This record gives sequence, C-alpha cells and structure tokens, in this order.
Amino acid sequence: MAKKYVTDYYNRYAPFDKGKTVALEERILIDLDEKGAYKLQGYIDRLTETKDGYYEIHDYKTNSRLPLVDYIKSDRQLALYMIGVKNNYPDVKDVKLIWHFLKFDKEIDSTRSDSELEKLRLDTIELIDTIESDCSFNAKPGYICDWCEFKTVCKQWSHLYKIKEKPENEYLSDSGVALVNRYTELKSKQKHVNADLDEEIEKVEEAIILFAEKEKVDCVFGTKNKVRIVESQRYCFPGKNSKEREQLEEVLRKFRKIQDVSQLDITALGEIIQKRQ
Repeated sequence: MAKKYVTDYYNRYAPFDKGKTVALEERILIDLDEKGAYKLQGYIDRLTETKDGYYEIHDYKTNSRLPLVDYIKSDRQLALYMIGVKNNYPDVKDVKLIWHFLKFDKEIDSTRSDSELEKLRLDTIELIDTIESDCSFNAKPGYICDWCEFKTVCKQWSHLYKIKEKPENEYLSDSGVALVNRYTELKSKQKHVNADLDEEIEKVEEAIILFAEKEKVDCVFGTKNKVRIVESQRYCFPGKNSKEREQLEEVLRKFRKIQDVSQLDITALGEIIQKRQ
C-alpha cells in the first residue's frame, strides 16, 4: 500500500514546482484568546507557500474510504491549524486547506472564512471549559484504545497492567484471572447446552404443528399447559442503504405514507447535538 501511495503521489505532483515547502511536521501553537488562557498545539504535515502570503496546509490521509462533504466542512483540525498559521505568519493573505487521500490518489481542498474561524474559536473555548469542569470521565472502550497512553490508570485496562507485572505463578493465582477464566468456561458450556436445547425445542415444535394439522386443531393441550398454533405473515423490507430501500421510500412518498411509518432516531440525534453538527 505504501509503495502504491508514494508512487501515485510522485506521478501526480512531479516535478513538485507548484509551491515552496515552508515546513514539514511543524509544531504550531494556537492561542484562542488574547490572555493566553486557552492554548492548543498541533503538528502540520506540510505547510507550503504558493506565492508571497498565500499558504496551503496539507494533510495526508490513509482512510479506506473517501469522506463525505460534511466531514470536510466540519473538520476542526485543519481549521484550527489555519488559526495558528494566521497568528504566526504576519504576511498571511490567504490560507487553503488541502487533504490528500492517498488510497484514492485524490486531493480535496477547502477554506474557512473569518466568521467561520471566529465561531470555531469560541466553540473550542466552550468545549475546553466543558472538559475542564467535568468530574466524571467514563471510558468508552474501542479500537482507539490501542493509541491511549493512560491504560495503566484506566478502569477498563488497569487490571491487565497490574497482572502483567506479576510472575506467571502469581498471575495464574490472581483471583480476578481465576474468576474470569471460570466465567468464560461456564458461558461456553451454557452456549453449547442452549444450542442443544434450541435444536430439541425446534423438533418438538415441528411435531406439535404436524399433530395440530393432522387433528385439525389450533391449540394442543398438555397436563398443565397448552400450546396455541398461530399462522401469520411477516413482511421483509430492503436494507437501509440499498437501492431497493430508496425505491420503497419513493413509493411511500407518492402515496403520502412516509410520515405514518417514519420514526425519529433520538440516539442519532443525541450524537449529532453532542458533536455540535
């Protein structure tokens, strides 16, 4: 992948005469207020100058898919770098933000107006205040844990680091390790037992249905319980992102039924509000 990315990039931009590289991996300090109470730092992949006062902030991405337009418009990272460049380079006349999506050999550029940067500055200050005033830091384990430097003090990971420091004989005798191993063993047994029971239940259900059909009854009685046989239809609809789903929604709109069957996704709405989108 790396070989392809570098080859495609070289073939696209050689002989590299479209601008002057001012800095690579430049540490940029960003002052969000005049008093210096709100500071950020970042590292610009590449900063170039195309002509006097006209700068470009380049960022290199290895994403497996191209982002949506909303991602580019709402990306805070390069916009914050833009604030830093404007503060640190007094001759700035214009700054362009450029993302290089190397897998697709594609360049996407954007910029921000002064009013947009001002809104971002105030939103970021508000976010910093929110973070610093918080007293509860609940972990949200996921793939980015691999890059976290705080595992040793995180409730999700600290036990692992505690037992890692022990020799093997003490490690295996750790009560937490023993409990989890036993729990895993029991869950595995439960899974197999449930699978066997499900298979037997399915066979008995089929037998009850055949009995009911033979006797022409809808309810079969046992000593203390009964089983009622109900025949019903279940409708299957196309998946969320399929072409057929779009066609289905068109039909519903045509007959003015889309509102009758639509449901607000409050979970997604909460995430959008939290991200200030």
